Amino acid sequence: MELIIKNKTINGNIRTILEKLKVDSKKFNLLREMKDSGDELIVTCPYHANGMEKHPSGGFLNTRKNSKTPFGFFHCFACNHSASLPQLVADFFDSDLEVGEEWLINNFGGDVISNVLSSPIELKPKENNKPPLDEAILREFDYYHPYMWQRKLTKKIVDDFRIGYDHIRNAITFPVWDEKNNLRFITARSVTSKHFWIPKDANKQILYLLNFAIQQNVTILGITEAQIDALTSWSYGFPCCATLGSVSDEQIEILNKSGIRIFITMFDNDEYGEKFTNHFNKKIRKDVLVYNLKLPKGKKDINDLSLEEFNKCLNELGIEYRIEENKFGGVQ
Repeated sequence: MELIIKNKTINGNIRTILEKLKVDSKKFNLLREMKDSGDELIVTCPYHANGMEKHPSGGFLNTRKNSKTPFGFFHCFACNHSASLPQLVADFFDSDLEVGEEWLINNFGGDVISNVLSSPIELKPKENNKPPLDEAILREFDYYHPYMWQRKLTKKIVDDFRIGYDHIRNAITFPVWDEKNNLRFITARSVTSKHFWIPKDANKQILYLLNFAIQQNVTILGITEAQIDALTSWSYGFPCCATLGSVSDEQIEILNKSGIRIFITMFDNDEYGEKFTNHFNKKIRKDVLVYNLKLPKGKKDINDLSLEEFNKCLNELGIEYRIEENKFGGVQ
């Protein structure tokens, strides 16, 4: 079940939360090993043997499907110690439960109705009455960082989409424009952990990079969940936008009005990706072509694919795309 604290849903996956917890608490000797095992994340227990046990014996509930146990609940099978996620966080800071709750809210809390990890939901269109950001703000982040190249980005992609580096947060920055080329907000991704920042007042109905696809009059467009996946697709020569999480009716309506008439869903290779694909297929207008790309077994998302693997996935759909001509071909 979801972990809700003070009417805030705790988002993110358990591994990301624990990695940031180790950094913020400076207790790098704890949770030395973490490995996925079905619906759980198995770790070295932080409560016995001074956190130095040789083999992982503690388990975190790494799913929100369980109807009885809150997300992130911890239990050690060796010492039999159990703790809720807020209590474990508090223990890392040698403090009380309130400190643990506040840390989770400040770093991973989101409105209950907008939890991006839930199943697709219908949201009323969010009015964006705020003026666009001045693009001069992007000059603050006009730096390259090796992490960009580690995530398969090219210099051209970084320059074209104004991806930058924030020295203060030690994070890569991603400017987000709406479909009318108004700069609305900037997200950021840590270069040392999986922590992701998105402004609390950000309109998450915007489709990342859709404005560039419209500018280039593309005839075919990929759709991913994460920004880095959309950028990988562009790096491979295939135009793509990202939903920044789940797929809303408003985002699909924006695509319906975009003038683009061929779409390829490229959502993550998990249960949520499957739900998002089904939701998209149901809501997209019926006079467009939609293809659903299937990722190979063991590949989580587009960023996990090499160029050759990516092209193979497209070929399996009977799709050929020549970026230099902006032409679509293949089985109609």
